[in-house]
Amino acid sequence: MFKLNGQYFVRETCCDKIFESQIMASERKARMEVDDLKQQLQSRGQDAERKRRGPDEETLRKIRRLEDTIAELQKNLAAQKQVCTVYSVYKIYLK
Repeated sequence: MFKLNGQYFVRETCCDKIFESQIMASERKARMEVDDLKQQLQSRGQDAERKRRGPDEETLRKIRRLEDTIAELQKNLAAQKQVCTVYSVYKIYLK
């Protein structure tokens, strides 16, 4: 006797044994595929959740730090331009 989809069947020949082993192998393969698909679905769900949440705190800190660096460099550049302009005017005045 063997069980297939909740029903019991009586084994009559050796072909039935082969058939049963093929069914068991197919069931095993199907279970493995289902498990793989579940894992893929979970990983895609986690990826979607991360995208919905947006950047994490560490990334936001890095962005803020880089924005501060940009602002500081812009200030330095403006100050340097001002110094060059003053020096140019002074140089023209001395001539």
